[in-house]
Amino acid sequence: MGHTGTTEPIETFVRVDLMGALGGTLFVIVVNGVVVRVPAVWLVVPFLAALIGSLALALRMLPDRHLVALALVGFGNWSVALGVSALFPFLWPVMILAVLLPLVLATPYLDRRSIRLAATASALMAALVSAIGLITDDGGVVVDIDDTLEFLLVIGALGALTLPIGLVIGQNNALQRVAIDELAQSRRRIVEAGDQERSRIERDLHDGAQQRLLALGMRIRLLLGRGEPVEPEEIAALEHEVDAALRELRELAHGIYPPLLAARGLTETLASMARESLLDIETRLDPVGRAPAPVETALYFTAREALTNVAKHTGHECATRLELRHSGDRLELCIADAGPGFDPTTAQGSLGLTSMADRISAVDGHFRVESSPTGTVVTASVPITPPTAR
Repeated sequence: MGHTGTTEPIETFVRVDLMGALGGTLFVIVVNGVVVRVPAVWLVVPFLAALIGSLALALRMLPDRHLVALALVGFGNWSVALGVSALFPFLWPVMILAVLLPLVLATPYLDRRSIRLAATASALMAALVSAIGLITDDGGVVVDIDDTLEFLLVIGALGALTLPIGLVIGQNNALQRVAIDELAQSRRRIVEAGDQERSRIERDLHDGAQQRLLALGMRIRLLLGRGEPVEPEEIAALEHEVDAALRELRELAHGIYPPLLAARGLTETLASMARESLLDIETRLDPVGRAPAPVETALYFTAREALTNVAKHTGHECATRLELRHSGDRLELCIADAGPGFDPTTAQGSLGLTSMADRISAVDGHFRVESSPTGTVVTASVPITPPTAR
C-alpha cells in the first residue's frame, strides 16, 4: 500500500537511534579506554560508524523516500547486530532486538507482500546473529569476561534497546489511531461532497437545461396548436434552442466526468485541459497509457482543482507547470506555479485542498502541498496497481 500518513514517527525514531549510536560509540571509547583496555574492542567502532552513517543518510531521505530510509535503518542496525554478536557473543540475545526493531518500525508503511519479505529477511538475520553468538560463546575479543561486568552489559544493552522499541510501539499505535480518524473524516467528507455535488447538479438541471427544455416544449405546443404552417425562421429558432439545451447538458456532463478522459485517457485529457486554459501552462506529460478509472478520475480532478486555484489566486498571467510522470508502478502528478504562495497550515481546512487530498487518499496515494513566497507545488503520487489487501 501507499502510506498516506505522516513519516514523523520514522524521523523521531531515526533521531533517537542516532543519539543511541553516538552514545554507544562514546561508551565503547570510555569503557575500552578505562576499564577493558583490549585493542580488539575497537573493532566495534566501525559497525557503530556504519549505523551512524546509515541513520544520517536516512534523515536526508525523509520524508519523500521513506522506504529507502527504512532500508538504511535496517542496514545500520543489522550491521551492529552482526558485529557486536561476533565480538561480544554474550550479547547476542540483545542483538536479536536490534534485528527486529527495523521491522517493527517499518510495518505501518509496507503492504502485506513487503511485510512478508521484510519478516523473512529479519528472521534469517536473527538466525545468523543467534548462530554467531552461540558458536563463539565464551570467545570473542574479550575472553572470560567477568560475570558481573557481563551481567551489567547485558542489562544495560537490553534497557537501551527497550526505550526505542517502546517508542516505536507507542508511535505505531498513535499512527494507527490517527489513520483510523483520518479515514473516518475522509469518508464523511466524501459523502458530504457527494451530497453537495448531487444538489448542485439537481439545481443546475432545474435552473438551466430543464427550464430551457420546458420553454422549448411550450413553444412547440403553441406552434402546433395554432393550426398554421410553421415558418422556416421558427424552425431555425427551435433548432437553436435544442442546440443550446444540448450544449448545457454537455457542459454539465463535462463537470461530472469528461468524455475525453473516458475515451482517450489521462495524458490527452490533461493536454487538452492545458490548451483550453487561460493560464500560461508548460506541460511535461508522459504517455502513460490507460490507468484504472478511479486513478485517472482522481488525478484529473486534482489537476483541474489545482489549476482553478492557480487562476483564482494568482491570475491568468502566472507561469504554471503541469507534469505527469510514470515512475515504476506509480503515476505522479505535479502542478507548480510561480505565484506569491500561501501558508499551508492556515489553509488546511479549505474545501479545495481537502477535496484534492481526499480524492488522492481514496485511491491509496500520497498528496502534498508545498508553498513559499516564490510559488506553490501540488504533488500527487498514486499507485496504478490495485493495493494489496491487508
